[in-house]
Amino acid sequence: MIAVRRDEHDGVLTGALAEIIGYIRMGAYGGIADGVEQALRGAADEFVAKLAAHLRHEEELLFPALRKSDPGSAPEIAKLEEEHQLLRVYATELAHRIKAKDAEGAFEVSRSFLAALFDHIDRERRSVDARLKLLNAGS
Repeated sequence: MIAVRRDEHDGVLTGALAEIIGYIRMGAYGGIADGVEQALRGAADEFVAKLAAHLRHEEELLFPALRKSDPGSAPEIAKLEEEHQLLRVYATELAHRIKAKDAEGAFEVSRSFLAALFDHIDRERRSVDARLKLLNAGS
């Protein structure tokens, strides 16, 4: 049985990115809260690690299993993998902006990133869930 890490999609990843946005916004007020920069870097590092692990899980386990069980899914899976590359670009750019202490740039990237992540989650849920049910039913 193949499991999808829905908790990471719905809460852990999106929640972690929203937390980063919150820290960026706090920092925009001149560092009112002590330790905001350190908390922001820690939250960003943790988010990037969770995102990388999640994408690896899908690309190394889930997607190959779906392709094998349903060869017709290959184009849709390829599109999801392209989106994974975009998410990696956003993560890299966000990390760069945070390290450069570019709060305004980091805020804009993180907002676009969150929108892209939500869109990807929706497409992935629609594409993968039906196939996954069929795959697990055949197990």
